[in-house]
Formats: sequence, structure tokens, C-alpha cells
Amino acid sequence: MLQETPIPLGRREKILRRFGYKGMAYLGRVVLGKGEAAALGRPVLLDLSESHVVLVFGKRGYGKSYTLGVILEEFDRLPFSVRSRLAVVNIDTAGVFWTMKFPNEEDEELLASWNLKPRAVENIEVYVPKKVMSYYLSHDLPVDGAFVLNPAELSVDEWLWLLGTDIDSEVGVKLVEVLEKLDPPFGIEEMIEGVEGSDVASRSLRARLKVVKSWELFEEDAPSIKDYAKGGKITNIDVSTFRGSSRLQEVVVALLGRKLFEERMLAKKGEDIALVEHKPTSFEMPIVWMVIDEAHLFAPKRGESLSRDILRIWAKVGRQPGLALILATQQPSDLDDALITQADVFISHRLTSYLDLKALEKIKPSYVPTGLSEEISKMGHRKGLAIVLDDVTERLLLVQIRPRMSLHGGSSASALRTSLL
Repeated sequence: MLQETPIPLGRREKILRRFGYKGMAYLGRVVLGKGEAAALGRPVLLDLSESHVVLVFGKRGYGKSYTLGVILEEFDRLPFSVRSRLAVVNIDTAGVFWTMKFPNEEDEELLASWNLKPRAVENIEVYVPKKVMSYYLSHDLPVDGAFVLNPAELSVDEWLWLLGTDIDSEVGVKLVEVLEKLDPPFGIEEMIEGVEGSDVASRSLRARLKVVKSWELFEEDAPSIKDYAKGGKITNIDVSTFRGSSRLQEVVVALLGRKLFEERMLAKKGEDIALVEHKPTSFEMPIVWMVIDEAHLFAPKRGESLSRDILRIWAKVGRQPGLALILATQQPSDLDDALITQADVFISHRLTSYLDLKALEKIKPSYVPTGLSEEISKMGHRKGLAIVLDDVTERLLLVQIRPRMSLHGGSSASALRTSLL
């Protein structure tokens, strides 16, 4: 790869001149020509050293989750001097990314054709809900710990959302009274005991809190949110077993997003002071990339959503404090417009839905003669192909995403196991 001149994406010319291709991800190769005459050209690299908003689109089965895995592999392959200053928090909505701990030996021949070898992701930590830990362990599935949260870290709004009530309701008023009486840290049991009275609202609040307790997600001695963002590590948080409660999934994303935003805002001030005083930057709180599949569930275009607001904040002002997003969805028509307009890198696999293609019509920068939806419609059916649009370098490319080096856990269940690419 280094013997050829790569095509850089997301990296400003000033940074490219100073640092070259250091801190960039090997995404794939540009496709030259069309149909049977198509050939693979120069390698395509994606900048990971600075904050970006990257959107990954694609119809089911055409490589969306696969591409997320490729990017995560590339975080793991960065030189330590860069990787140690970055933290990746991957919201695993399907519970499939634990397989990255294993090499992709199924596609060894394909990898060899790309001058790559099967390789497990070394710097990934998998956290699963405490309630399913026994299943993972009994089936010898790799897990690094239980994902638990401190209930005292949730804001009033997050508690109201989680319990399905509002500030003006009797249950909401009771909840605020309980939270005001407790000094952090505290557990769910203390919250339940803090509910006074036998009226309907009090009984309802106790019942809802007991349901929350049964999830085994909240503990008084849970790690701080910032402990899930570790320099040099990919923290994979499996929220797939929360499928029965979309509110719970949203609270997880909203809480992580809010607390990490607060931590990075404070850390950036310290980094700026060190710069002014000509002192080394400590990077005690690394730059954070949050990766979310099925992003339309957390930032829907319509209806109420707790996590949408914090994701908008990351997209709009995250560059300065060092907060980056990679959002993937097979339904761009259901994704919040603000996130689409704030993105600077688009990676789109095949889409066929009229609504999804129409949602991309607004993505038509002046340097592209045709709309993104029109380019996607001409892309063809080959898996792993993607239209890549980069606002930083003002490029539009057809790219073949490289094969996965670690085991892909997102392929369709089949009696005949086949490679994606």
C-alpha cells in the first residue's frame, strides 16, 4: 500500500503536508472504470486523527456493518503514538462486534490478494449487560466486563425519559423529590426506599424503579462514564439485549454522549493552557470517537428522542473539543436532517428505497455535478462497493471496501457460510 500514492479523505492539505498519512485508516481502493472493465486503483485512506462526522449508509446485506468493522480495525492498527490519544466507544446494537477478537481465517485467500493477513483486533474491550454475563461465560464468548451505570450520573431529564413520565406529572414530581434527597453516589434500592407515601403516584414510581432494578444495569459502585473512554482502546458496549426498551437504549447513548462531552470540554481547556504555556499535553482524557449502528433509532427524523439532541451537539460543535461520530443506518430517510447536513464524510453502499434516495438529494455540494442519490443508483450490485463523498478534500469516489482482517459477526445466518466480499 505504501508503494503507491494513497488518496486521502478527511485530511486538510496543511495537516497532510506536515504529518503525511500518519493516523489514517486504510478504507479500500478506488474503482476505475465500469462493469467487467472495472479495476482497483490507488488505496483510499480516511483520517482518524481529528474530529469528523462520518455517515455510513447501505441496504441490508451490502456492507454497512462490515465497513464499520473495517474502520474499527484501522483504529486498532494505528501507531501507539496516535492510538493512545484516541478512544473509541462503539454502541453495538446487534451484539456482533465481539467477533473482532478473532482473526478472519475464512477469507485468508481474499486477504492475501489485498496483501493483508487475518488479524484479530487486539485493543478491544467487550462489555455486556450484567444480566447476560452468565450466558457469555458459559458459552466461552469473550467478554471483558459487565456494562453498568451509576444511577446518580443520570440527569432528571434522563430519568424522566427512562421511566416514561414528564416533569409535570405526579410521578415526575415524586421522582424529582427523591433525587433531591439523595447524595451521590446512590443505588436503585436507595431510590426505591426514598419514595414516600402510599398514593397512586408513589406506588407507580416504586413499581417503575423496581422494573429498572430488574435490568441489573444500575449500580452504586459502577465505573464513571469517562472510564469507558480509554485511550488506545475500542470499548464495545453491547446494548442488543435492551431491544425491548428503546428508551433504555436511548438513555445509554444520551448519558454517554452528555458526560463525555462535558469531560472533553474540560480536557480541551487544559490542553489549550498547556499549549499557551509551551508545556507537553497530557491527553488524560483522549479524543473520543462514538460509533453507532442503526443510528436512526437514536436520532430519528421525527418524533421525540432523548439521544438526538446530544448527537446533534456532537455533530455541530464536537470538532473543537475533540468529539467525532460515525453513524450508520440502512434508513437515511429516517435519520435526523441536522446530522446529515453536518456530516463531512459520506460512505454509501447500495440503496434502493425511493425515500432513502430522496433523503440524499439534499447532499449535492457544488463540486459534484450530480446528486449523491444519482451516483448511488448507478453503482451496481457488487457487495462492498461504496460511493464516498468527502467535503474536506471535495472528492467523490467509487471505492471497494477492503476485506475484513478480523472475523465479521454481522453476516446473515445461513447454512452455507460465505464471505461478504
